[in-house]
Amino acid sequence: MNIATIKYPDITHGLGCRVSVYISGSTFHTTDHLNNDISSYDYGSHYNQDIKDEIISLMDKSYINGLTILGGEPLALQNVRGTLDLVTTIKSMYPNKSIWLYTNFEYEKLKSYIDSENSFDRILCYKESLPKLFKQIDILVDGPFEEDKKKDDSLGFRKSSNQRIIDMKETLKTGTISLYYN
Repeated sequence: MNIATIKYPDITHGLGCRVSVYISGSTFHTTDHLNNDISSYDYGSHYNQDIKDEIISLMDKSYINGLTILGGEPLALQNVRGTLDLVTTIKSMYPNKSIWLYTNFEYEKLKSYIDSENSFDRILCYKESLPKLFKQIDILVDGPFEEDKKKDDSLGFRKSSNQRIIDMKETLKTGTISLYYN
């Protein structure tokens, strides 16, 4: 997994002052990337202990409310395990800080990977990683950015009206999608 950029402080991708980590690589082709380079899995710096330590250091500020992960595509097959590692580390060190994750996938598609009876490598990777990841994140913003449904003031932290802001704690507790409204 490569990190395209880290934005600090960021107030546009979740409640309060946040650290936002942009993961490189995506097979989704949207017009909402920082630049076209972020779609490449090779763009940016390889996620390693130095980068993890930098993110931890930024998160350690009392005025930081949480971490936001976006991209590219943090849940791409090439990125999901690295995303899980980062989320697990941050949640264990800062359990009172929220974690928001933006993905082009719809929650139902991700859930279908978890529930699948298939044993393809792709499915097995998701079956292993996604349940753990979902337990660690507070908010999942799902769905691809669609230019014709682009941001206006009523969308809050969504970039286009087709996206949803899902309260993952409530969704996992009830078994049905629970939307978060800001």
